[in-house]
Amino acid sequence: MTDLRIRSANADDAGALFALISAHAAEGHLLPRSLDELVRHAPRFLVAEAGGELMGCAELAPLSARVAEVRSLVVTRDVRGVGLASRLVRE
Repeated sequence: MTDLRIRSANADDAGALFALISAHAAEGHLLPRSLDELVRHAPRFLVAEAGGELMGCAELAPLSARVAEVRSLVVTRDVRGVGLASRLVRE
């Protein structure tokens, strides 16, 4: 994963975010999210990508002026256990 980079998401990433989150929601690990919701909230996400493929994501959702919640924290199965989720949260 030497070419892995973490960046802010944008509306163009919504389809990939939807696929990643939906796959994990189907496994019972996350609440489902709609594509429309992800298009609207894409700027609140960070994504990890390597080789043009989305490897993980995390959303920082504001709850108040001083409190936010990490939501939809997902890492693809093939890169679990290498600290990517922690890295997304730190960013």
